[in-house]
Amino acid sequence: MVAASKTKRNQHSTSRRLLEFFGSMNLAITLLVVIAIASVIGTVLQQNQPYNDYIIKFGPFWFEVFDKLQLYDVYHALWFLVILAFLVISTSTCIYRNTPTMLREMRQWREHISRKSLAAFHLKAEWQIPSNTVVPIEGLEQALTNRGYKVKRHVQDTTTTLAAKRGVYNRIGYILTHAAIVVICIGGLLDGNIPIMLSERLGNIQVETRDVSVSKMDKKSFLPVENPSYRGNITIPENQAASFIFLSVRDGVLVQHLPFTVEVKDFRITHYDNGQPKSYESDLVIYDDDLDQPIEQTISVNHPLIHKGITIYQASFGDGGSKLKLRAWPLGASQNKSFTLQGTVKRNTDITIGDEKIVLEIGDFRKFNIHNLAQEAGAKDFKNVGPSFQFKLRRSDGDALEYNNYMSPIKVEGRLFMLSGVRSTPGEAFNYIHLPVGPDGSLKRFLRFLELVHSDAAMLKVAKGIADITLSVASNKDPKVRQQIIDRTVELGRLFARGGFAAIEKAVDRSFAKEKRMEGFRAYMNIIRVQLAALFERTLREAGEYKNDQLTPRQEQFYEDAVTVLTALPHYGSPIYLQLTDFEHIEATGLEITRSPGKYIVYLGCTLLLVGVFMLFYIHPRRVWVMVTKTGQGATVLCGGSDHRKSPDFEREFGIIRLALSARLKPLV
Repeated sequence: MVAASKTKRNQHSTSRRLLEFFGSMNLAITLLVVIAIASVIGTVLQQNQPYNDYIIKFGPFWFEVFDKLQLYDVYHALWFLVILAFLVISTSTCIYRNTPTMLREMRQWREHISRKSLAAFHLKAEWQIPSNTVVPIEGLEQALTNRGYKVKRHVQDTTTTLAAKRGVYNRIGYILTHAAIVVICIGGLLDGNIPIMLSERLGNIQVETRDVSVSKMDKKSFLPVENPSYRGNITIPENQAASFIFLSVRDGVLVQHLPFTVEVKDFRITHYDNGQPKSYESDLVIYDDDLDQPIEQTISVNHPLIHKGITIYQASFGDGGSKLKLRAWPLGASQNKSFTLQGTVKRNTDITIGDEKIVLEIGDFRKFNIHNLAQEAGAKDFKNVGPSFQFKLRRSDGDALEYNNYMSPIKVEGRLFMLSGVRSTPGEAFNYIHLPVGPDGSLKRFLRFLELVHSDAAMLKVAKGIADITLSVASNKDPKVRQQIIDRTVELGRLFARGGFAAIEKAVDRSFAKEKRMEGFRAYMNIIRVQLAALFERTLREAGEYKNDQLTPRQEQFYEDAVTVLTALPHYGSPIYLQLTDFEHIEATGLEITRSPGKYIVYLGCTLLLVGVFMLFYIHPRRVWVMVTKTGQGATVLCGGSDHRKSPDFEREFGIIRLALSARLKPLV
């Protein structure tokens, strides 16, 4: 019996300690602080982005650190959900422990207060009543009632006590605010993908990390229609439909089946003058076997479509597989001729250039590009410069550079150029080369000039002319010297064509001593200038544009722009320039589709929180006692008041009550 009693006491002691721990204010505040910090991280750090974006932004080291902490999807992280669960337990314990006491306190009148306790109040008043008068108890009670107090009268021997209270329902605000935290956390847990986490840990589902089509994904990567909560995205081109969405999970995705099919009939977008999207909307059709007729509705930002508790938001927009007609212009030797090809956005196309096979990966197409074309700093002249497309050229070794080419010429400093940007990584800005446009509005003049620069036959002809001019003023006319001059001139021309001025500098470093490198560089550059000028003159003669044996100012400017491009082409990294000649634009809408049963619970929690906070701040619990004690000389009236906050407002309130009581007692004094 003794042992059983001791065991029972130990159990009660353990239960009491657990209640004290989970119901402690320190634990609740700690959990709230951690949740607040996590929420800040989830707000500042963009969630559920491709892992490559995070690697580019933070680097490999910090990417791994943040990944281990699950900061890329904070609100669905296991540790965040565990903290929410602990907060539910802690807050529920507080409610369990304190609610009975508060309800009991609300019901209590405290009419048995002693005169000594009342006399010790900070706010009090006292009156002496003569023996030949009667204290108007009903009048005093009415004075308190007029101020909104509920009054209870208690008579004991020669003492009558009026216990008055107001605002006692303030305590309900405390209960509601704590209950709101519990309700909101439960709503968050319901939408926290807990079933998916458990299924993944049990091996029932598997995150797809390969870049493959839906048809090639593993069956374990598909989630059933009955999944209680999810938030995913899908991009649907115009006049196409989908019955699934993609859920981003770490570095992969899961496929969530929908209980209906979504078709995009049309997508529309408008822009501001500066090119930023102004508004965009989609015309959707919902096909559901449970419906007699399909649902047709237009959605836009902040105006979603809701069906079967599933919300469809207008989230983004993009290209839906536009068809592009391209012309590939060779940037090398003349034996490579231009050719046309068809490309589709988001699809790959194989290209063969000589003996090399290249994969064209078209990533995006933009029909409108609004640029500020103002020449003066601070001025604004926003205009649409036409379509552009973004693509990669991937070589057989897997390396690829990314390009962004504009379809129409763009005027820069009064001259027209075809712009082509190049970058090696997605995080970089594009570096643009400006291909000069000829008087006919095309690149034919520049490309012919470029072809001659890469032509051994054209370069040899120029080299022979340079050799003849050089030997005409030299004393030594040995044919071997002539051939040496020709060979050296052709070699310099090839070096420049392949590597630009940087290749010439390296050749100078190899051929001249350090003290003579500057002189050698000038000599080599003079030869290059003569070669380029001769080849450009030939370009103009072939087109019938070289008259009076001299260049016009516009031709001189074109020549300078062309040479500038020649020096940049070795860094361009592509054997061809792709020009967009025509397109069939197909737009796509980005939809975010969510099933969030917990959101309605969160709405309920927010409502409780608002009501509770209102009651805490605007309902003030106050108590007033009026004690009338008969004595041999008459009676003594003692009044005292208290509130939990000891606010100046109650001091003013008590002053009004004192005056009201005095008014009731004054005729009797």
